[in-house]
Amino acid sequence: MAPSVTHQVAFDLRPDGPSVFVLEPRAFLLHLFDGTGVITHMAQIDRAPGPFPFDLPDDYPGLSNKTLG
Repeated sequence: MAPSVTHQVAFDLRPDGPSVFVLEPRAFLLHLFDGTGVITHMAQIDRAPGPFPFDLPDDYPGLSNKTLG
């Protein structure tokens, strides 16, 4: 696993939970090879903005329709 280069779907199992995504915070991986194995640490640098709804309002700037795909 590595830090993502795209958004993450917010984990919400409630039946009425919102369908939203969050941006992945900046992070890095640090690997140590000691001759017998590899140890990896992941450090997040900061918090990313979000959550953002998947279904955007009609007046959302920069989009001509409500679909993202």
